[in-house]
Amino acid sequence: MRRSLGDESYTIRFTPRTPSSTWSRVNLDKVEELKRRGLMLPAGLRAYDERREGKTGIYSYEQREAAELPVEYEERLRADSAAWEFWTSRPPS
Repeated sequence: MRRSLGDESYTIRFTPRTPSSTWSRVNLDKVEELKRRGLMLPAGLRAYDERREGKTGIYSYEQREAAELPVEYEERLRADSAAWEFWTSRPPS
């Protein structure tokens, strides 16, 4: 949390993680890198070890799986050459 102390300064509050904190995949990767480099402190390791699996990697953008077009829709698109050309010209999302 960032709080202004006037026109030229501010403070940032850092709150320790709790077992119910949400851990993103980015943060999990950072922990692994810090552990590999020997830079994790005991308090950080303890917070990491106490995290709840249900609160790990739960953001919607982390849950994406490759979408597959059902066969019946693909057949319908292929039947219309303009539609198929448009479909295949789009980048995957």
